Amino acid sequence: MRIVKLNVKYFRHMENVSIEFGDYLTVISGLNGTGKSSILGLVGHLFSFREKGSEVKYKHKTLDNKPYEAEYSEIFKFCPTHEFDKNYEYEAELDDEGEVLNKQAKSRYVKSEKRFRIDVGIRAKEGEGKIDYPVIYLGLRRLFPLAQEKEGDILIEESGLGTQDIHFYKNESSEIFVSLEKNVSPQHAKTPNKDFFATETDSYGTLGNSAGQDNLGQILTAIMSFKKLEPNRGILLIDELDTTMFAGSQINLIKRLYKYARTYSLQIVFTTHSLEIINFLLNKNYEGVKVNFLEIRNRKVVNKLNPEFHYIKSRIMIETKEKHSVEKINLLCEDPVGALWCRSLLNATSLKSIIDVYGATLSNGALADLASKRLSCLKRFIFVLDGDSRTNARFARLKNVVFLPEDKCPESIFYTFLATLPEDDSFWGGEMAFYKDTCFNGFVNVTESGGHKRWFQDKKDNFGSGCSKLLNRWKRGNAQEAQLFIDDLNKAISNSS
Repeated sequence: MRIVKLNVKYFRHMENVSIEFGDYLTVISGLNGTGKSSILGLVGHLFSFREKGSEVKYKHKTLDNKPYEAEYSEIFKFCPTHEFDKNYEYEAELDDEGEVLNKQAKSRYVKSEKRFRIDVGIRAKEGEGKIDYPVIYLGLRRLFPLAQEKEGDILIEESGLGTQDIHFYKNESSEIFVSLEKNVSPQHAKTPNKDFFATETDSYGTLGNSAGQDNLGQILTAIMSFKKLEPNRGILLIDELDTTMFAGSQINLIKRLYKYARTYSLQIVFTTHSLEIINFLLNKNYEGVKVNFLEIRNRKVVNKLNPEFHYIKSRIMIETKEKHSVEKINLLCEDPVGALWCRSLLNATSLKSIIDVYGATLSNGALADLASKRLSCLKRFIFVLDGDSRTNARFARLKNVVFLPEDKCPESIFYTFLATLPEDDSFWGGEMAFYKDTCFNGFVNVTESGGHKRWFQDKKDNFGSGCSKLLNRWKRGNAQEAQLFIDDLNKAISNSS
């Protein structure tokens, strides 16, 4: 189950606003008063995780003994003067293992109950209602410092966690905060405001935790709660993720959250004002991440999806874009196909804005000759060879040469990739009615690179504008290889500077 999009028809000052969600991480950022926290609440209330038809209402509980649900009243407080006469409405688009679901939600004030009520889909008694899926919401209450709790309201006890969870907690907290404390262990801390696993070491106890350690402890408690579900799955909603954490720990946490999301089949949605986090995610070539930036234009909330970092920085800092000129680096590829692939690999990376890509019609030997000349006019050039040149010892010593992914020419790689793609993959079909049999018609069982090149030229009009449909589909299935190319390119740039 994945939430794909939230269309807010009307909620408070949001009207016809769409939010898009990444498969793994979703950032909700923007200026104050734009509805960031409200988005978390609207998402959370779509789901319920109860045992239907059983005397036991909640079969599964989190490690802090709560349902895997987000209570509406926990997130929203409504104004009697301005809101009790309002009817709010929004709709969610979900992907349930390839099946697209649309779920409508409406909220209304019920005078007899003296509260707002939200109805999801058809009323539950008629067979629908909320979606059966686990959710954990971490609101701002988690940031209430332990030091400000009354001493008699704090209960500290042994964690009761198993060996694997204790090891997980110790390792993750140490990695995120780069702690050299050797004897880190979780302790169960419970107050009127929160219930979570805090950190104890040889140097200090739970009550000595910093606000950042306290915050991280609650996030790790939520992750461990999802870990114990079989199968692993769920949505984690975190308001003001970065609060109380220094910049380095924020980035370490983001790296870990991305890993958790992929490992435990989670969607993690969070609000943040952290420029460090936003810059990191916009420039990192992570699959399944989306950044939504909310702002108010003409008294209406609008969402800018995956904007350039300089735009977000200028809006958050309330300043104009810094003006500076950049001397671009030139990539020279063997041919136009290599250049197309190069541009695709650079998309969504920080390198895109500082690189120009050119496709020559030269052999790998000719390119290597140019690379070895070290001419002053070629100082800002890096030479990109096809992967089938990777094993040539002649090129190994050239630090201004990088290789495209894998060990064949691009056309051979794409031929093999599409040949192994299932016939029901989303790549096939579309307006062009381009299916697998069409793709290989006239080129069945081609084995030599020359045949692959002829196939590519014959079929490329079906691969999208600039072959983007094919290239993006390859990247989705080969994220690690794509990242290795970017890493190699960064090394070459460092060597040439």
